[in-house]
Amino acid sequence: MEKISLIVIAEEEEIEINKQQNLLLDSVFSINNIRLFLYKNLVSSKEFALLFCGVGKSNSAFSLTNSIWALKEKGYLINNIINIGPVGSIQDESIGNEFLIEKAYFYDVDLTYIPGYKLGQLPNNEYDFITSASLNKKISMLYPKKIQLKNICTADKFFFKQDIKKINNLFTNVSLVDMETASLVQIANKLNIEISIIKIVSDLLSHGENYYISKKNIWKSKVNSVFKFLTEEFIKN
Repeated sequence: MEKISLIVIAEEEEIEINKQQNLLLDSVFSINNIRLFLYKNLVSSKEFALLFCGVGKSNSAFSLTNSIWALKEKGYLINNIINIGPVGSIQDESIGNEFLIEKAYFYDVDLTYIPGYKLGQLPNNEYDFITSASLNKKISMLYPKKIQLKNICTADKFFFKQDIKKINNLFTNVSLVDMETASLVQIANKLNIEISIIKIVSDLLSHGENYYISKKNIWKSKVNSVFKFLTEEFIKN
């Protein structure tokens, strides 16, 4: 079977694909807004899979699992998974800053009524979901500038300023928040596939302005830049 990288993005509007440099080979499946494609990048001369997983934990878990088996039926074995996309920050970062994720936690899982459970911990499951150290190292070595590791909380909700104190009190060194990461890492780890997450700051929880909308051109440009790096530089190494 041919090994291939799977790039995961939540929504199609988060990226603009250069059709002159990325040749569409196949539309593998489409389920509402969840869509899986096969492309060939003409710069690197390498094929890659692109999944739009949808928003939220259930969508991301379902779509990633389904993609792995759908690609296998096409004769492809996923070598690694890389998720890119916008993220909220509980710190005063610059819009467009990019980070690699080291650990992810479920923010909206609460079994703390049971003795010994931490916020975010499911029965008979890990508490923190850890990305691939070797894949993160490879990305860091190839990335055109230094990229820091950060931790993230995931929940099926919009995060607001009032969540910052709870996150700081109950989680260790978490500074980013989103709706997909922990589920993606959980599924990848269960299936023993290396995964890295590259997140681009699009929102600041401590600010009143909706930067996701007002500064969309900044963070979206960085998402496109990361996508270009992955498809032209990373997948050929």
